[in-house]
Amino acid sequence: MRMMRVKQHFFNAIKDGTKTLEVRVAYESIKTIQIGERIRLACYESSQVVKVLDIRRYGSFEEMLAREEPARIVPTASRAEVLHLLREIYPSHKEALGVVVLELRPEPKSV
Repeated sequence: MRMMRVKQHFFNAIKDGTKTLEVRVAYESIKTIQIGERIRLACYESSQVVKVLDIRRYGSFEEMLAREEPARIVPTASRAEVLHLLREIYPSHKEALGVVVLELRPEPKSV
């Protein structure tokens, strides 16, 4: 199972189901993710398995935000704030690779 690292506040929001979309640029490793795949999200010493429900691809963050709900990416942020945040994380040469939106659902913990 592949692992992806996420920041603590995003990890918590994904785990509690308020953040259902994870946005990444189209690195080769991200482009190989498949619908139905299970991914282990990690943050420090915590982890959460999520299932990929859907994958959508866009040419830019602006194109993506014209179609996706910003609150599903960052539950407390406006469209402009989400765009600013994404551009802080990914400089323009990374955005130029393309944008991948992963629709996620936390998997129940196994007992």
